[in-house]
Amino acid sequence: MLLFTQCTDIDSFDNLSIDIGDHLGVSITDISVLGADEVTISEETGKIVVMFPCGTDLSSIAPTLTLSEGATVTPESGAPVDFSRAKEYMVVNGNQFKKYTISAQVNCIPVGDNLIYNGGFDNEFGWTVISHNNSGNGLLTIADGVAIWDEAIDVPSGAWGNEAHMGMYQKIVVDEAGDYQLDLDITINGFEEVWFEAYVGTTEPIEGADYGAPAVKVLAANAWDCADTQKFYSGSLAATECQNLDGRISLEAGTYYVAIRSGGFTFGEGGIIVDNISMEKAQPEGVSIANGGFDNESGWTIISHNNSGNGLLTIADGVAIWDEAIDVPSGYWGDEAHMGMYQKIEVSEAGDYQLDLDITINGFDEVWFEVYVGTTEPIAGADYGDPAVKVLAANAWDCGDTQKFYSGSLAETGCQDLDGSISLTAGTYYVVIRSGGFTFGEGGIVVDNVSMDKIN
Repeated sequence: MLLFTQCTDIDSFDNLSIDIGDHLGVSITDISVLGADEVTISEETGKIVVMFPCGTDLSSIAPTLTLSEGATVTPESGAPVDFSRAKEYMVVNGNQFKKYTISAQVNCIPVGDNLIYNGGFDNEFGWTVISHNNSGNGLLTIADGVAIWDEAIDVPSGAWGNEAHMGMYQKIVVDEAGDYQLDLDITINGFEEVWFEAYVGTTEPIEGADYGAPAVKVLAANAWDCADTQKFYSGSLAATECQNLDGRISLEAGTYYVAIRSGGFTFGEGGIIVDNISMEKAQPEGVSIANGGFDNESGWTIISHNNSGNGLLTIADGVAIWDEAIDVPSGYWGDEAHMGMYQKIEVSEAGDYQLDLDITINGFDEVWFEVYVGTTEPIAGADYGDPAVKVLAANAWDCGDTQKFYSGSLAETGCQDLDGSISLTAGTYYVVIRSGGFTFGEGGIVVDNVSMDKIN
């Protein structure tokens, strides 16, 4: 969760002011902001942070500033300012001056196990956007459910100092020490001379400054080191393991900042697009399913296993649902729905593993549902099976008597004598879940809580 004060309706707050002292006659000695929860000030650095309730529109905030006697300030006190980005204020008194940076943040609480608030970019809340240099050439926009990094103008390669370099960050609170997994979905359409990095650190990023060590880099996309796999890529950033980074980090309980930044030249067509940022308690080594509870679409790649165009596989409201787009008559093979989802996993230790998932079936006919573990990646438009190992099944022909109407653990049904267990050596595998046929039952086949545990 984010470490902020309790959210309260803006109208219930009076003006909040705080005395921050005097500095050679060029100080902001008092600040009053309508609707603010809290103000924190560093007179040493000149940084002022104003906290607002979640949902506050930051596009037109008018702080009232009290200055040292005889001083003036630009922008002027009481003038509406767009605080979606940090704003610099210059206090001048004769030949003396002092620069302040005022930034606004909103008090938002993450939902569920994800420590990131608004990782799906429903709006701009929860994120502070900054430039890491002074080129003025960076663009970082949040719109239409994604965040996009790009350049304002195309700067020639090698003109360092003029490169785009933008970032976003948010404060998180880790309540329990342990291993955590950061991931996001990224789309890159031909970048060159560009880096993209995600950090977890204990210091807050600063406008106009780089960000790195001692913060820990946990994810990367890099046109120099990983262009062979990332120059054109769409999917989980953790899965690419660029620079041997997979998003995992061990943390003590405490307050941290998750900072995501990208810089360079030529961000590719449409820029670098990011969605579904998540940070959750990592599963123990050998337990490798990411987002098995379907909090969002991250971690899974969805494909059609045929070309009928009739399959539906949606992730929404914490479940995955297989169904048909239209009801095709029984026996029209080739026109049947046949959709799948998969993810790449790393098994760090040889042993016996148990896969399971919760499934709800409300009257299927002529439908199969199968879970495989294999070493080859599924291909859109193609079937999936041998030499991959089938470990779980629901089947209207073989198990219709027990599964036609069923809700619970798929492993417990034992359909086709499969209980989800498999022996694996250390290595890279794909967990593939697919279903096809006709008549998926009322509401489709509903799946949740996909898991993989080491049992021996």
